[in-house]
Amino acid sequence: PVDAMITAFAQAGASIITFHPEASNDCQGSLALIKERGCQVGLAINPHEDVSLLKPYLHQLDWVLLMSVQPGFAGQSFMPVVYDNIKQVREMLDGCDSPARLSVDGGISLENVASVVAAGADTIVAGSALFSADDYAFRIQAFRDAMSSFVSFELP
Repeated sequence: PVDAMITAFAQAGASIITFHPEASNDCQGSLALIKERGCQVGLAINPHEDVSLLKPYLHQLDWVLLMSVQPGFAGQSFMPVVYDNIKQVREMLDGCDSPARLSVDGGISLENVASVVAAGADTIVAGSALFSADDYAFRIQAFRDAMSSFVSFELP
């Protein structure tokens, strides 16, 4: 259960806490607890879950994380069913003027990143695609180039 970990993560310095709704006995209470701890809050949805379960919480969320693989281990391939999820969630967020970020995690590669962004994602989580590179800076620039027609990048 996520509630037992929220305070510990916040005390350890987390600024964003995202959880799967099924990891909470009281999703509304978990969201409130995260906010009370001064953290941004997000909900994570697995590839085959109904994204409409986000609707009651959209105005409270800072982040929506769509998993594009089954969580558990690195190196899996992106599941194309998630493109529809991205489009649906983008419509829901835009429809209620939510400022929440729409993040996608799992199987992100140079071959699919532009399509993921075109579908409506504004935040990309890439693990294996980056860490398998010999030159991280070159690979990160390749990702930026692949997405450049959809987004602009502001570097700190």
